[in-house]
Amino acid sequence: MKETPGKEMGASFAEGSHVLKCSLCDKLYRIHPDKLPPGVSSFNCRKCGSLVPIVLPGEEQAPPEDALTVLVVVNEQALGHLIVRILQRNGFKGQLVYTGAEGLQLMSSQPPDVVLSSVVLSDMLGYEMIDRMRETLGETHVPSILLASLHHGTRYKRAPTSLYGADDYIERHHLPDMLINKIRRCVGGKDDSGDAPGSGPQAVGPPADLAVDDRREIEDIHQKTLQQIGEPFEEDVRRMCRIIVGDIALYNEDAIRGSVPDAALALIKDDLGEGVMLLKTRFPGYGGSYETALREEML
Repeated sequence: MKETPGKEMGASFAEGSHVLKCSLCDKLYRIHPDKLPPGVSSFNCRKCGSLVPIVLPGEEQAPPEDALTVLVVVNEQALGHLIVRILQRNGFKGQLVYTGAEGLQLMSSQPPDVVLSSVVLSDMLGYEMIDRMRETLGETHVPSILLASLHHGTRYKRAPTSLYGADDYIERHHLPDMLINKIRRCVGGKDDSGDAPGSGPQAVGPPADLAVDDRREIEDIHQKTLQQIGEPFEEDVRRMCRIIVGDIALYNEDAIRGSVPDAALALIKDDLGEGVMLLKTRFPGYGGSYETALREEML
Protein backbone atom coordinates (compact mmCIF):
# COMPACT_ATOMS: atom_id res chain seq x y z
CA MET A 1 0.00 0.00 0.00
CA LYS A 2 1.27 3.42 -0.85
CA GLU A 3 2.14 5.85 1.91
CA THR A 4 -0.55 8.50 2.19
CA PRO A 5 1.07 11.82 1.24
CA GLY A 6 -1.84 13.95 2.53
CA LYS A 7 -3.08 14.81 6.02
CA GLU A 8 -6.59 14.27 7.31
CA MET A 9 -8.83 17.33 7.59
CA GLY A 10 -8.29 19.18 10.84
CA ALA A 11 -4.54 18.60 10.91
CA SER A 12 -2.26 21.62 10.80
CA PHE A 13 -1.10 22.30 7.26
CA ALA A 14 0.66 25.12 5.44
CA GLU A 15 -1.20 27.72 3.43
CA GLY A 16 -1.68 26.71 -0.20
CA SER A 17 -2.91 23.18 0.54
CA HIS A 18 -5.82 21.67 -1.38
CA VAL A 19 -8.64 19.34 -0.31
CA LEU A 20 -9.14 15.91 -1.90
CA LYS A 21 -12.03 13.55 -1.15
CA CYS A 22 -12.10 9.76 -1.32
CA SER A 23 -14.80 8.84 -3.85
CA LEU A 24 -15.73 5.68 -1.93
CA CYS A 25 -16.05 6.79 1.73
CA ASP A 26 -15.97 10.63 1.35
CA LYS A 27 -13.02 11.03 3.74
CA LEU A 28 -11.26 14.38 3.21
CA TYR A 29 -7.51 14.98 2.95
CA ARG A 30 -5.33 18.08 2.66
CA ILE A 31 -2.63 17.98 -0.02
CA HIS A 32 0.16 20.52 -0.48
CA PRO A 33 1.83 20.43 -3.94
CA ASP A 34 5.27 21.27 -2.53
CA LYS A 35 5.15 18.34 -0.11
CA LEU A 36 4.25 15.62 -2.62
CA PRO A 37 6.98 13.01 -3.26
CA PRO A 38 8.20 12.99 -6.90
CA GLY A 39 6.10 10.85 -9.24
CA VAL A 40 3.22 10.27 -6.79
CA SER A 41 -0.16 10.65 -8.50
CA SER A 42 -2.41 8.80 -6.03
CA PHE A 43 -2.58 7.31 -2.54
CA ASN A 44 -4.66 4.76 -0.64
CA CYS A 45 -7.39 6.09 1.65
CA ARG A 46 -6.60 5.41 5.31
CA LYS A 47 -10.25 4.64 6.06
CA CYS A 48 -11.38 2.34 3.23
CA GLY A 49 -8.14 1.59 1.35
CA SER A 50 -9.44 2.69 -2.06
CA LEU A 51 -7.28 4.65 -4.48
CA VAL A 52 -7.52 8.47 -4.29
CA PRO A 53 -6.16 10.19 -7.44
CA ILE A 54 -4.22 13.39 -6.76
CA VAL A 55 -5.72 16.00 -9.08
CA LEU A 56 -4.88 19.58 -8.09
CA PRO A 57 -6.62 22.75 -9.29
CA GLY A 58 -5.43 23.71 -12.74
CA GLU A 59 -4.51 20.14 -13.70
CA GLU A 60 -8.02 19.23 -14.87
CA GLN A 61 -8.61 20.46 -18.39
CA ALA A 62 -12.16 20.49 -19.66
CA PRO A 63 -12.44 18.76 -23.06
CA PRO A 64 -13.73 20.84 -25.98
CA GLU A 65 -17.51 21.01 -26.47
CA ASP A 66 -17.34 18.93 -29.65
CA ALA A 67 -15.21 16.22 -28.01
CA LEU A 68 -16.29 12.59 -28.43
CA THR A 69 -18.09 11.11 -25.42
CA VAL A 70 -17.05 7.74 -23.97
CA LEU A 71 -19.48 5.99 -21.61
CA VAL A 72 -17.45 4.07 -19.00
CA VAL A 73 -19.27 1.24 -17.16
CA VAL A 74 -17.15 -0.43 -14.46
CA ASN A 75 -17.58 -1.82 -10.94
CA GLU A 76 -14.62 -0.17 -9.25
CA GLN A 77 -14.73 3.55 -8.52
CA ALA A 78 -10.95 4.02 -8.45
CA LEU A 79 -10.58 2.33 -11.83
CA GLY A 80 -13.45 4.35 -13.27
CA HIS A 81 -11.95 7.66 -12.14
CA LEU A 82 -8.57 6.69 -13.58
CA ILE A 83 -10.12 5.86 -16.97
CA VAL A 84 -12.02 9.16 -17.06
CA ARG A 85 -8.83 11.02 -16.20
CA ILE A 86 -6.98 9.34 -19.09
CA LEU A 87 -9.87 10.19 -21.44
CA GLN A 88 -9.96 13.84 -20.42
CA ARG A 89 -6.20 14.13 -20.74
CA ASN A 90 -6.54 13.04 -24.36
CA GLY A 91 -9.44 15.34 -25.29
CA PHE A 92 -12.42 13.00 -24.73
CA LYS A 93 -15.45 13.44 -22.50
CA GLY A 94 -15.96 10.64 -19.99
CA GLN A 95 -19.33 9.59 -18.53
CA LEU A 96 -18.90 7.21 -15.58
CA VAL A 97 -21.54 4.80 -14.21
CA TYR A 98 -21.22 1.64 -12.13
CA THR A 99 -24.06 -0.64 -13.29
CA GLY A 100 -25.39 -1.89 -16.60
CA ALA A 101 -28.83 -0.48 -15.82
CA GLU A 102 -27.39 3.01 -15.36
CA GLY A 103 -25.46 2.63 -18.59
CA LEU A 104 -28.57 1.62 -20.55
CA GLN A 105 -30.58 4.48 -19.09
CA LEU A 106 -27.90 6.98 -20.09
CA MET A 107 -27.62 5.49 -23.58
CA SER A 108 -31.33 5.89 -24.24
CA SER A 109 -31.30 9.58 -23.26
CA GLN A 110 -27.79 10.64 -24.34
CA PRO A 111 -26.19 8.08 -26.70
CA PRO A 112 -22.38 8.25 -26.37
CA ASP A 113 -19.87 7.94 -29.21
CA VAL A 114 -18.16 4.89 -27.66
CA VAL A 115 -18.98 2.48 -24.81
CA LEU A 116 -16.26 0.96 -22.60
CA SER A 117 -17.60 -1.73 -20.26
CA SER A 118 -16.18 -4.31 -17.88
CA VAL A 119 -16.99 -7.90 -18.83
CA VAL A 120 -18.61 -8.49 -15.43
CA LEU A 121 -20.83 -5.82 -13.85
CA SER A 122 -22.74 -5.96 -10.58
CA ASP A 123 -26.16 -6.40 -12.22
CA MET A 124 -25.44 -8.00 -15.60
CA LEU A 125 -22.65 -9.04 -17.94
CA GLY A 126 -21.02 -6.41 -20.11
CA TYR A 127 -21.93 -8.05 -23.38
CA GLU A 128 -25.55 -8.43 -22.23
CA MET A 129 -25.61 -4.66 -21.72
CA ILE A 130 -24.16 -4.21 -25.21
CA ASP A 131 -26.87 -6.45 -26.70
CA ARG A 132 -29.60 -4.46 -24.97
CA MET A 133 -27.96 -1.22 -26.07
CA ARG A 134 -28.15 -2.27 -29.71
CA GLU A 135 -31.80 -3.22 -29.34
CA THR A 136 -32.50 0.21 -27.84
CA LEU A 137 -30.55 2.21 -30.42
CA GLY A 138 -31.82 0.27 -33.44
CA GLU A 139 -29.89 1.16 -36.59
CA THR A 140 -27.64 3.63 -34.76
CA HIS A 141 -24.31 1.90 -34.19
CA VAL A 142 -22.31 2.87 -31.10
CA PRO A 143 -18.88 1.14 -31.00
CA SER A 144 -18.28 -0.90 -27.86
CA ILE A 145 -15.09 -2.08 -26.13
CA LEU A 146 -14.98 -4.76 -23.42
CA LEU A 147 -12.54 -4.38 -20.54
CA ALA A 148 -11.27 -7.85 -19.65
CA SER A 149 -9.52 -8.77 -16.41
CA LEU A 150 -5.94 -10.01 -16.30
CA HIS A 151 -6.80 -13.64 -17.07
CA HIS A 152 -9.66 -13.20 -19.54
CA GLY A 153 -7.60 -12.09 -22.51
CA THR A 154 -6.66 -15.45 -24.04
CA ARG A 155 -10.31 -16.30 -24.63
CA TYR A 156 -10.93 -13.15 -26.64
CA LYS A 157 -7.65 -13.46 -28.56
CA ARG A 158 -8.71 -16.89 -29.82
CA ALA A 159 -11.87 -15.42 -31.33
CA PRO A 160 -11.12 -11.77 -32.24
CA THR A 161 -14.05 -11.61 -34.67
CA SER A 162 -16.55 -12.86 -32.08
CA LEU A 163 -16.09 -10.62 -29.06
CA TYR A 164 -19.51 -11.43 -27.61
CA GLY A 165 -21.06 -8.57 -29.56
CA ALA A 166 -18.35 -5.98 -28.81
CA ASP A 167 -16.22 -4.26 -31.44
CA ASP A 168 -12.96 -4.67 -29.52
CA TYR A 169 -11.49 -5.49 -26.12
CA ILE A 170 -8.70 -4.32 -23.83
CA GLU A 171 -7.00 -6.34 -21.12
CA ARG A 172 -6.82 -4.41 -17.86
CA HIS A 173 -3.03 -4.41 -17.61
CA HIS A 174 -2.81 -2.90 -21.14
CA LEU A 175 -5.46 -0.29 -20.40
CA PRO A 176 -3.25 2.83 -20.07
CA ASP A 177 -1.26 1.98 -23.20
CA MET A 178 -4.07 1.01 -25.56
CA LEU A 179 -7.23 2.79 -24.44
CA ILE A 180 -6.96 5.92 -26.59
CA ASN A 181 -5.78 4.06 -29.68
CA LYS A 182 -8.60 1.52 -29.39
CA ILE A 183 -11.18 4.30 -29.10
CA ARG A 184 -9.77 6.14 -32.11
CA ARG A 185 -9.90 2.96 -34.17
CA CYS A 186 -13.50 2.27 -33.15
CA VAL A 187 -14.75 5.71 -34.18
CA GLY A 188 -13.07 5.53 -37.58
CA GLY A 189 -10.08 7.78 -37.04
CA LYS A 190 -6.40 7.02 -37.19
CA ASP A 191 -4.58 5.95 -34.08
CA ASP A 192 -1.20 7.20 -32.90
CA SER A 193 0.59 4.82 -35.27
CA GLY A 194 -1.03 6.60 -38.24
CA ASP A 195 -2.97 3.52 -39.30
CA ALA A 196 -6.64 3.60 -40.23
CA PRO A 197 -9.08 1.25 -38.46
CA GLY A 198 -8.57 -2.38 -39.33
CA SER A 199 -5.09 -1.87 -40.78
CA GLY A 200 -1.88 -2.96 -39.16
CA PRO A 201 -1.41 -4.80 -35.87
CA GLN A 202 -3.90 -4.36 -33.05
CA ALA A 203 -1.27 -3.89 -30.34
CA VAL A 204 -0.10 -0.36 -31.06
CA GLY A 205 2.32 1.62 -28.93
CA PRO A 206 1.21 3.88 -26.09
CA PRO A 207 0.37 7.51 -26.81
CA ALA A 208 3.20 9.83 -25.82
CA ASP A 209 1.07 11.82 -23.38
CA LEU A 210 0.09 8.86 -21.19
CA ALA A 211 1.82 8.92 -17.80
CA VAL A 212 3.81 5.89 -16.68
CA ASP A 213 2.05 6.18 -13.31
CA ASP A 214 -1.22 4.99 -14.89
CA ARG A 215 0.18 1.47 -15.26
CA ARG A 216 1.11 1.40 -11.59
CA GLU A 217 -2.37 2.54 -10.62
CA ILE A 218 -3.96 -0.31 -12.59
CA GLU A 219 -1.76 -2.81 -10.74
CA ASP A 220 -2.48 -1.15 -7.38
CA ILE A 221 -6.24 -1.38 -7.97
CA HIS A 222 -5.97 -5.04 -8.99
CA GLN A 223 -3.76 -5.99 -6.04
CA LYS A 224 -5.99 -4.14 -3.58
CA THR A 225 -9.03 -6.04 -4.85
CA LEU A 226 -7.17 -9.33 -4.45
CA GLN A 227 -6.33 -8.43 -0.85
CA GLN A 228 -9.95 -7.56 -0.09
CA ILE A 229 -11.17 -10.89 -1.50
CA GLY A 230 -8.86 -13.02 0.63
CA GLU A 231 -8.49 -16.80 0.65
CA PRO A 232 -11.69 -17.57 2.67
CA PHE A 233 -13.86 -15.75 0.13
CA GLU A 234 -12.09 -17.50 -2.72
CA GLU A 235 -12.69 -20.92 -1.15
CA ASP A 236 -16.36 -20.08 -0.46
CA VAL A 237 -16.82 -19.27 -4.13
CA ARG A 238 -15.33 -22.56 -5.21
CA ARG A 239 -17.21 -24.63 -2.62
CA MET A 240 -20.63 -22.99 -3.02
CA CYS A 241 -20.83 -22.07 -6.65
CA ARG A 242 -18.94 -24.53 -8.82
CA ILE A 243 -21.15 -26.37 -11.31
CA ILE A 244 -19.37 -28.46 -13.90
CA VAL A 245 -21.13 -28.79 -17.25
CA GLY A 246 -18.95 -30.97 -19.45
CA ASP A 247 -15.65 -29.10 -19.77
CA ILE A 248 -17.22 -25.78 -18.79
CA ALA A 249 -17.36 -24.43 -15.24
CA LEU A 250 -20.32 -22.18 -14.49
CA TYR A 251 -20.62 -20.05 -11.38
CA ASN A 252 -23.98 -19.04 -9.94
CA GLU A 253 -23.23 -15.58 -8.56
CA ASP A 254 -26.60 -15.44 -6.77
CA ALA A 255 -25.17 -17.88 -4.25
CA ILE A 256 -22.46 -15.41 -3.32
CA ARG A 257 -25.11 -12.84 -2.29
CA GLY A 258 -23.72 -9.98 -4.31
CA SER A 259 -21.47 -8.95 -7.14
CA VAL A 260 -18.12 -10.64 -7.69
CA PRO A 261 -15.15 -8.36 -8.47
CA ASP A 262 -13.24 -8.97 -11.68
CA ALA A 263 -10.22 -9.97 -9.61
CA ALA A 264 -12.20 -12.78 -7.91
CA LEU A 265 -13.35 -14.06 -11.28
CA ALA A 266 -9.75 -13.90 -12.49
CA LEU A 267 -8.67 -16.06 -9.54
CA ILE A 268 -11.34 -18.64 -10.32
CA LYS A 269 -10.52 -18.71 -14.02
CA ASP A 270 -6.83 -19.02 -13.27
CA ASP A 271 -7.56 -21.97 -10.98
CA LEU A 272 -9.70 -23.83 -13.51
CA GLY A 273 -7.82 -22.95 -16.67
CA GLU A 274 -9.14 -21.82 -20.02
CA GLY A 275 -12.63 -22.53 -21.31
CA VAL A 276 -14.45 -21.06 -18.31
CA MET A 277 -17.50 -18.86 -18.74
CA LEU A 278 -19.24 -17.08 -15.88
CA LEU A 279 -23.01 -16.80 -16.04
CA LYS A 280 -25.60 -15.11 -13.84
CA THR A 281 -28.66 -17.35 -13.64
CA ARG A 282 -30.99 -14.67 -12.25
CA PHE A 283 -31.37 -13.15 -15.72
CA PRO A 284 -33.72 -14.75 -18.28
CA GLY A 285 -31.94 -16.70 -20.98
CA TYR A 286 -28.84 -17.59 -18.97
CA GLY A 287 -29.88 -21.22 -18.65
CA GLY A 288 -29.90 -23.72 -21.47
CA SER A 289 -29.32 -21.40 -24.42
CA TYR A 290 -26.02 -19.97 -23.19
CA GLU A 291 -25.00 -23.33 -21.78
CA THR A 292 -25.60 -25.02 -25.14
CA ALA A 293 -23.75 -22.30 -27.02
CA LEU A 294 -20.79 -22.70 -24.70
CA ARG A 295 -20.75 -26.46 -25.16
CA GLU A 296 -20.67 -26.02 -28.94
CA GLU A 297 -17.91 -23.43 -28.69
CA MET A 298 -15.75 -25.72 -26.57
CA LEU A 299 -16.22 -28.61 -29.01
